[in-house]
Amino acid sequence: MRQVLQQLAGIQGVVGALACDEGGALLEAAFPPLFDEQALRQVAGLFGDGALRALTGEGGAAELRYARGRAYLRPYQGGTLVVIGTAATDRQLLGLSLARAAQRLEQAAGPAASTATAVPAAAPVAAPEPAKPAAVPPEVERLRAPLREALIRQIGPFGDVAFEEQWAAWTVAGAPERRRLRLLVDGLATEVDDGEARLAFFVEACALIM
Repeated sequence: MRQVLQQLAGIQGVVGALACDEGGALLEAAFPPLFDEQALRQVAGLFGDGALRALTGEGGAAELRYARGRAYLRPYQGGTLVVIGTAATDRQLLGLSLARAAQRLEQAAGPAASTATAVPAAAPVAAPEPAKPAAVPPEVERLRAPLREALIRQIGPFGDVAFEEQWAAWTVAGAPERRRLRLLVDGLATEVDDGEARLAFFVEACALIM
């Protein structure tokens, strides 16, 4: 969770980010040291209010404006993400990043633990060794950084994490050869939720691998 908040806090114009549970209790925060924990707990209590969560609707977000900045609210299953930023914050980039952050927190939480009576497990079976990715040719490795940067331009700091996940899956699925780069680009494009941003990434990425 802390890594997710730090990535949000790294967006230009953002002061800090925190997560609170549905009751407004502070779960984690990424703010400069001048913000003490008590102040952050008060902020969490304010934005964890069910009335404020109701403003966003299902899968939505809310933006609250105040004299010198903005507060952005994004509920996720089990809690709420709150980002405090300045008027210079890129709202579109932050909106995409908040959606990605909420998705990652929900994926990390996983399904609720079952309350059914436990059944004795069968004897463990040794798991097969995971496949190891093949060596990446130099001409493909040179494209790694430009493709990562192209993704980050469209979805913000979470592009770094998303790229590494897609790259790892691509290298394990087959030989990391130049002729298979289109499969990598297709996978990376699925990480971009906004249609226009996805198209912009796809055009830039295809130009890189041609």
